[in-house]
Amino acid sequence: MRKYVRLAASFVGAVGASAAVLTPINATAGVTAYDCPADALGCLYDYANGTGDRYVVRSYGEYDLPYGWKDRVSSVVSLKGNLTLWNWNATYRRYDRIYYLGRWDYPGAVNTADRIRVLRY
Repeated sequence: MRKYVRLAASFVGAVGASAAVLTPINATAGVTAYDCPADALGCLYDYANGTGDRYVVRSYGEYDLPYGWKDRVSSVVSLKGNLTLWNWNATYRRYDRIYYLGRWDYPGAVNTADRIRVLRY
């Protein structure tokens, strides 16, 4: 009887250890929202609350967003610069501001950014 109990206990321990090794790990485990490198000026994300794909802003100035990021930005974090997002207004043939100082200018502004301006604080 004692031998059986020892074998059963060692078997249960072995199964528990192998189950821990074989348990799949979630790919997003440990990833936090608004994850942005410390040396960046800020980051743009394609989903709300700093999730999804990330575009890292590393230079000051005013420039067009890369083609893959036009009309895609849903959330923004600014670390070292004042980020302003703009959208082309075809009616008035000008860029209209849609994001400034941590706020979207109007509810429909999300996913409409074409241009970015980054100024020093």
